[in-house]
Amino acid sequence: MKHGVLALLFAGIILMSSAGANAIQLDADCYGWSFSVSFTVPADIEYTIDLYQGGSIVWTFTETYSATPYEVLNFSGTWGMELCGDYTAHIDFNYDMGQGWRVIYYDTDFTCECEEYGCTYTPGYWKNHPDAWPVDLLVVGGVDYSQFHLLQIFALDTGGDMTIKLFHHLVAAKLNVLSGSDPSIQPTIDAADAFLMDYPLFSNPKGALKDMAEALKDELCAYNELPCPEDDGDMEMLEASPRAILNAPAATEETSWGALKKKM
Repeated sequence: MKHGVLALLFAGIILMSSAGANAIQLDADCYGWSFSVSFTVPADIEYTIDLYQGGSIVWTFTETYSATPYEVLNFSGTWGMELCGDYTAHIDFNYDMGQGWRVIYYDTDFTCECEEYGCTYTPGYWKNHPDAWPVDLLVVGGVDYSQFHLLQIFALDTGGDMTIKLFHHLVAAKLNVLSGSDPSIQPTIDAADAFLMDYPLFSNPKGALKDMAEALKDELCAYNELPCPEDDGDMEMLEASPRAILNAPAATEETSWGALKKKM
């Protein structure tokens, strides 16, 4: 969850309308928005909340309501998404008490801190750094594996069997998430787990099934090879950094499944 910090909160700021709207108090932060209003006479209301970032609308909401005399109305909602960066919340509040429509505008600015996630690493990194593993046991494709067995599978020559390649990157992605990296990859992890449950390790799927496994592998691979947050996307620095050397895939060892089964 990202942590919200309000740069400007208009708690206590009241907008008065000479036409009979008693008061409007508007608040907005990194989680949502709220305001209240009351009228001394019946009124038709239509309001729009817009959320801006970088001058563009990233979220909008419109609602209509018919207010009775002296009814205190409380409106609120959430943005429905995690925010990161600088934002402006804007309200257009329109009301009609039988004398024509009037409008009140108001803006508020706030800043949301961005969550800092840990780095992601490739299968080669996790193979060569067993002491960095956050767990000793892992469920992959519905099967329980010890770290010893997973390291043995990491050493396998992937050959043309896409389930082995998918397995390697699925394990790396799971270890990355468990170590504190961005968990947004979880839907792909779940899909890869489901695939390996239907088409287990060493089943060597062909045709459309192989294409499906490769697509999942490619998504996990792209995630496992993301630059660290501190690298700011500078690939030249990344390639020259100690992390890049540690994260480089290890040379593939020729290990047969028969030899592995003897060890398991």
